[in-house]
Amino acid sequence: MKRVLVLVMLVFAFFGAAQNPLFQKYVGQHYLDFSEFEQFKDYEDYGGMLLNYQNDQDTTDAFAWYGKGDTNIVIFESAYNPDGGSSARYIFKDALIIEELSKNRSIVYGLCSYEGVEDAYIVALMNVRRNTEYFTKCKKAWRINSVTRVFEEIDPKKVKCINEGFGCC
Repeated sequence: MKRVLVLVMLVFAFFGAAQNPLFQKYVGQHYLDFSEFEQFKDYEDYGGMLLNYQNDQDTTDAFAWYGKGDTNIVIFESAYNPDGGSSARYIFKDALIIEELSKNRSIVYGLCSYEGVEDAYIVALMNVRRNTEYFTKCKKAWRINSVTRVFEEIDPKKVKCINEGFGCC
């Protein structure tokens, strides 16, 4: 019995906790749009993506970006389709608040590498320039821990991200 209790406590410690206490009450909550939650009803959806870092690998892990004024929230979530139709739903896992955007600084996710290894689970606050193929000046960066499934800060000096807009427009 003691082993079962310890196991249950470990599961909650690793899988039931958000990095940021502000988001703790949302862990495990299901939603269609994050702005369904009263506290975030005025936030705008800036987009998101499934984290398919390998073409042949299917995943339900996703990032979504919401913002209001100077406050930006990047959410780590699981996507699913409950009715087999076109209406995706999500399960909240963790989130970051990022308030340091500026004209030359942006949030980049799903397109970054760490120490030269591609990693779709990185979120980076990058200094951006239109005429460069890669963003290499990173202010802050986080990665989803594969065990705890929450954001952890990583060394921004080791992060590089693809500039999706390079060579166009």
